[in-house]
Order: sequence, then C-alpha cells, then structure tokens
Amino acid sequence: MNYRIPKDVKTTLEMMTPDWALKILEIAADNRNISPLRVAAYKQMILRGDWKVVHQGICIGKDGKFYDGQHRLWAIVESDTAVPINVTVGVEPEAREAMDKGRSRSVGDELRMFRGMKNTTTLVAYTKIRSEEHTSELQSLPR
Repeated sequence: MNYRIPKDVKTTLEMMTPDWALKILEIAADNRNISPLRVAAYKQMILRGDWKVVHQGICIGKDGKFYDGQHRLWAIVESDTAVPINVTVGVEPEAREAMDKGRSRSVGDELRMFRGMKNTTTLVAYTKIRSEEHTSELQSLPR
C-alpha cells in the first residue's frame, strides 16, 4: 500500500464561539444520536475551566458536511463559552467510516493512568457492587 499525505486536509487551532458552533452543526452529515450525558460532561469541563486542547476536535469533510465533534460543539453552545479547538477541513467522505471506532476510556483506565492505582478493574467492580447494595438498602427504608 502506498499512502500519501492528502494536500487538501488542513487542521488549525481556532477559538470556537457558540454562534460558530451552531452554524457548523447546521451542516451536519448523518451523525450518531446526541448523548446528553456526553454533552453535559463536556459542558461541565468548559464551565469548570478544565477544557484542554487535544488532538481531537471537529472535522468538516471535503463535501462541506460536518462529520465529527458534535458533542463538543453542543457543549460549547450550551455553555455559551468560546474555547480553543482543533478544526480539520477537507477530509474525504469515505474517511467517516474510520471515525470514532476506538474504545472509550473506562473509569478503571483513568484511575490507573492518572492516579497510579493498581487492580483498577477489581476496584471499580467492587465499588459498583457496594454502590448498588447501598442504593438497594436506601430504597428499602420507610419513607
């Protein structure tokens, strides 16, 4: 296979405003359903001042349609706050099939990666069981 760097694909770091985000959302291709929890998580990140510039951002295809980053853009709109974000334009429409195929990071992954904890899979499972038991106990209390 002979891969080449596409000449028309460009990524720039931009200050994304809520108004600009809405305009981009209007040109959306058929994307996945919106996850209100994902939007809320990004929104809280923005409002707490925890937004970070990362390699992921938004993607607009060569055909002018918005392909990727809808949860980030909705969070910008809902938070009514401009944030820096990478904007990639000029991606081939066929590339959409390869987007968002990765596995989401689990709570256990984050505890191991950022807190240096060990045996995180067991810890998370134990915590979930205890939480469910506690919830069950609370629900059985007289009201």
